[in-house]
Amino acid sequence: MSDATRGRAVRPDDVPALVRLFAEVFGHVISPDHYRWKVLTRPSPVEAVGIAVDDADRPVFHIAGIPCQCNLAGAQRWVMVAVDAMTAPPFRRRGLLSRYSVELFERWQAAGVALVLGLPNRNWGSRARALGWQPLGPLSALVLPLRPERILARKLRVPALERATIVGQMWRGLAARPASRDARVQVHPVTGAGDEFDALWLRAGSSVARSLVRDRAWVEWRYLTAPGTEYRVLLATRDGVPVGYAACGFRDPHTATIADVFTAPGDTDAFRALVAAVIRDATDRGADLIRALAAEASWPHRALRAAGFFRTRHALGVEYVQLDRSLTRADIGAIGDWYLVGGDFDAV
Repeated sequence: MSDATRGRAVRPDDVPALVRLFAEVFGHVISPDHYRWKVLTRPSPVEAVGIAVDDADRPVFHIAGIPCQCNLAGAQRWVMVAVDAMTAPPFRRRGLLSRYSVELFERWQAAGVALVLGLPNRNWGSRARALGWQPLGPLSALVLPLRPERILARKLRVPALERATIVGQMWRGLAARPASRDARVQVHPVTGAGDEFDALWLRAGSSVARSLVRDRAWVEWRYLTAPGTEYRVLLATRDGVPVGYAACGFRDPHTATIADVFTAPGDTDAFRALVAAVIRDATDRGADLIRALAAEASWPHRALRAAGFFRTRHALGVEYVQLDRSLTRADIGAIGDWYLVGGDFDAV
């Protein structure tokens, strides 16, 4: 087998091979539709995918970015959320990650991309620093048990515990938080993202200094057209005016995953109304647990904690590569200055 590789643009006929490479590297399967949706359907100022092929023109390395508009340093700027850095096992330890990532980042930089955000693999070690990755902070895992008797029955392998439903009922009563003190806040499900999401972002997004742009196009793409996971999107209004949304996924029959809850920072009533609606929905669907990811010490993290979610020991390390050299460290800020949740990455 030759060591020679070369970079080239991704082609539609590469998708089956890239899906196989994903399964080989990460140990689980995604569909071709999922791959195309994730990295080939977003508007972008530049090619968002970098691949390398062997001498038989087979993909052996891949890295991609999800192009996003982002509130940063007082303006909307392009950022890339890096995903799916993967190398075929026979080609590892040959510098492909360093070589082709640098080439791709340079193209992104020339096109005006300000920042790369991502969750670099811990196995990268010192190579992450060599590629310019810098730590931003933890994306912390939070949980809210709904049926502790079922969770204990599975963990302890004592099926009879599942019959102790009175325990779950008592727990849900004790763990419940007031949904909202503002009766004007109403929550309802939506099946399509309309102009109300643009209006929400225009109003609430102006108070968020560092965040991916969560407008109509983002909600429609990220949650309502995502293949492979059923997301339920809820919209909150106050006197008919949109004030927030939540997106919750149901990939696992036992677990609901809050991918996003968005409100203006400080709008506790809207946030709690959305979380309460998610809890009711997840309970009705038979879920035992609700999970969420949020940037440590950020508004959504604090609001989820206030709504009854517990900290866990688990977290994902958010890192960034600065491409726009005019940005200062103060412009980028700390993790708690960002509105970052699991749905901003491909972690949920």
